[in-house]
Amino acid sequence: MRGLQRRVARAVSLVLLGAVLGAAAAACSVGGGGVSADLDGLGSSLAEIQRRAHREGRLELVTWPGYADPSWTVPFERQTGCAVDAREVSTSDEMWSELESGEWDGVSASGRVADRLVEERRVAPLDTARVPSYRVLVADLRNGVDKTPDGEPYGMPFGRVPNLLLLRTDAFPEDTESWAALWEEGRRLRPGVWLPDDPMVLADAVLYLRATRPDLGIEDPYELDAPQLEAATRLVRRLRPSFAPAGADPERRAEAFVDGGGLVGIGTPSEVELLQREGAPVRAVKPIEGTTGRSDLWMISRGTDNPNCLYLWLDYVGSPSVQAAAAERFRQAPANPAACELTNDPELCTDLHALDDAWWEDVHFERTPGVDCGDDPEQACATGDDWTAAWAGLRRRR
Repeated sequence: MRGLQRRVARAVSLVLLGAVLGAAAAACSVGGGGVSADLDGLGSSLAEIQRRAHREGRLELVTWPGYADPSWTVPFERQTGCAVDAREVSTSDEMWSELESGEWDGVSASGRVADRLVEERRVAPLDTARVPSYRVLVADLRNGVDKTPDGEPYGMPFGRVPNLLLLRTDAFPEDTESWAALWEEGRRLRPGVWLPDDPMVLADAVLYLRATRPDLGIEDPYELDAPQLEAATRLVRRLRPSFAPAGADPERRAEAFVDGGGLVGIGTPSEVELLQREGAPVRAVKPIEGTTGRSDLWMISRGTDNPNCLYLWLDYVGSPSVQAAAAERFRQAPANPAACELTNDPELCTDLHALDDAWWEDVHFERTPGVDCGDDPEQACATGDDWTAAWAGLRRRR
């Protein structure tokens, strides 16, 4: 049965790609916008974009693992004539290094990378008239993207993923729903505390401190002064956690919870699914204090030699078929609500809270630390480098 579903989904993908390109024809034929006219060679109508894309014939992408999966890149290549060459990276640092060292047309940027690319003017804003899929994406995701003064976005949201509190059911009561299970009770469970090896974990510690230490004056988990960052660092340090290597295979990261060595930690919905599939007695909750998360953006290089292939790609990855496939593969809430009608699991979008905007109100998506720490000009923010240094110190002093 599932084999039949997969064949039907693949056929639907091909049909919907044609529908997406047809919708783009209507949008582009009326003139589009002008915000991306500085991209040399970008067509002004869909017919022209398609013709030029066939001449370009290639697309260089820097992506997270699986973001250019053959199940959706192959239909795209057949329909557009644009061969996709994807270079996969596992961490934000690796992504930035790849962007610095090589030629690329597009990137599936994390929040930290996206902010830096915009700040350094390495990416071009999107002309949304040439990306029809953009208009139907979840409004909260569209509203959260950095924009030009004219209101055009710098990226195409691909989905949203929360970080969840992982709990072994044989170590915590069923009604546990607070970060206290990690940051307080975790001290008696050493070495059963497992955290991702990522400085952004400090933001989760900050959310707990914001709820329990009002004297610290924390407002935004990514805008910290030096004392606030130090308080978060101390909170992590006293756990003496084990760190799951950044970018490690999910199977390897799950081993600790499967064999009983892991009792509490932080993980994503895909990791929860894997743990439960492997028989680990775990459950996951969004803590009552709120949590962090990720919403990656597909972005376009200002120096791309293949703007037409990339514009077709951006519209394609926002289509219902690709969004549904990505939701099932990564257990990320799709950015396009229409994807919920195409998933093999009819309950997937409900499980992922894809259409429940209220559920996401206290999920703080990753971004570059800093910017503004209050009205006092002398109250300087801790920078991303400060966060990285604090995390490096934690790893040395475990």
